[in-house]
Amino acid sequence: MLTHPRKMLAPTLSLGFLAAAFRFDAHHLEWFWADQPIVAIALACMAAGFGIAALFALHNARRQPPR
Repeated sequence: MLTHPRKMLAPTLSLGFLAAAFRFDAHHLEWFWADQPIVAIALACMAAGFGIAALFALHNARRQPPR
């Protein structure tokens, strides 16, 4: 099991922000995944999975005595 939950923070945030990505031009704002929303759903699910794994690792790290 992962003992350092901070290592899970970067993938969690990266996948989460990528799922909510937008692109801009001079006249409008468009969601990056407008043509393929299933990709955004997959990215959001992966981000949630990494987040849940980080929370479990944090919980287990607090329960174990320091080495």
